[in-house]
Amino acid sequence: MRKGRGLLKLIDAVSPLDDRYYDEVKDLGQIFSERSLFYYRLYIESYYLKALCEKGIINEGCHDYDPEIVLKSLRDGWYEEIKIKEKETGHDVKATELFLRKHLLSLGYEKLAPLVHLALTSEDVNANAYGLMIEKGKIKLLKCYLALALKVSEVSASTANKVILGRTHGVPAVPTTFGKELSYFGQRVLEVSERILSVKPYGKLSGAVGSFNSFYFLNESVDWIKFSKEFIKMIGLEPPKITKQNPLWDNAARILQEIAMVNSIMKEMAQDLWLYNSLGIIRFKRKGVGSSTMPHKVNPVDLEDAEGQCEISNSLLNAIIYEPLSSRLQRDLSDSTVRRNLGVAIAHSYLACRRILRALDSFEFVGEDVDAHYETLSEPLQVAFKMAGDLKAYERVFENLENIKELALGLPPGIREKFSNLKPSSYKGLSERLALKIAKEIKESAEKMLKELDGD
Repeated sequence: MRKGRGLLKLIDAVSPLDDRYYDEVKDLGQIFSERSLFYYRLYIESYYLKALCEKGIINEGCHDYDPEIVLKSLRDGWYEEIKIKEKETGHDVKATELFLRKHLLSLGYEKLAPLVHLALTSEDVNANAYGLMIEKGKIKLLKCYLALALKVSEVSASTANKVILGRTHGVPAVPTTFGKELSYFGQRVLEVSERILSVKPYGKLSGAVGSFNSFYFLNESVDWIKFSKEFIKMIGLEPPKITKQNPLWDNAARILQEIAMVNSIMKEMAQDLWLYNSLGIIRFKRKGVGSSTMPHKVNPVDLEDAEGQCEISNSLLNAIIYEPLSSRLQRDLSDSTVRRNLGVAIAHSYLACRRILRALDSFEFVGEDVDAHYETLSEPLQVAFKMAGDLKAYERVFENLENIKELALGLPPGIREKFSNLKPSSYKGLSERLALKIAKEIKESAEKMLKELDGD
């Protein structure tokens, strides 16, 4: 953490993300911090000047202008300097404009310096800055989600034939396999990741009320709608067809809704693994102290931590998704504070993902005595009686659950032989085949997506 007058010191951190979890989320901090927000504002302002030059909208001072040089030449302390200007002006984007103007003068761009923020409104800068933050942050998050999907596919494949007792309503149902039940979560995480990857946040470049007033005043001969679309695409965002002053938040909301969906999936996976541990079907390896008083305790703390992280993330996402979707008339600032918490919500989801990954790396499959639950064969038995034409098949079995073996003797010979060869551990349907099939598909798709992300 940076130290300085008015800046947060690590020991004074209010959020655990800036203290307890800092080492794990610091890469996200480089995307979503206040300092990063100001950097992306500078990025937008600098590249906007370049676009004006390239389209011939401004001419003087353009011949040697390079926004990369502008950004790479930022000196240590640039952020602190902007924050001082923000305190003086009471406006963050105005502080950015004043700083960049001074910075351009120091680099010899005297003709361009007065044109910083030309025709723009604050949201033409902020909307694109937040859009870039979401786009970059989602890549970091997706890499964790896909790593989780891959880990699930690996464990699913290795436990595809490990029969466990399926439980519905918390009580014995019919057998399944551990690998099949785990692959259910991997497939869902993969599908949501695909949807997140497919959506880009909207950018914005349309002026104070979204009608290009100042742009049109600047130059009536320019196709500003086309210019806006090309600029937004160039910086890697989705151009909207129409806006107010506030940005079109719909695509950002879609991305965040999918993140909330992953959180719900991860929470359910953590809870199920917790229950399998409680039932003794899996157990976790000892690491560190499990209890300050009971030395034998090996607690599923990573799963419990993940569950809590998902809850915090989704609580924040609920506000971040919906509040910026609407604004009174052309603009109000109710979304400003909300958007600043983007990184917090995403960081908690990222931590949940890391915790479940860690849990999957630190357990071993123990199993259970499925064959001790002969009552689970009541399902195939009532099916067998139905196949034999018994109109009271279900009732017959229902009333004689303690005598399933004897009851089965009343089946016709062919069906009786098929049933007599069954035992609970072999009554697993297609669970093993499903586990292997889905695990293979997850692996192929996740690896392809990771390759695509690394290419970006």
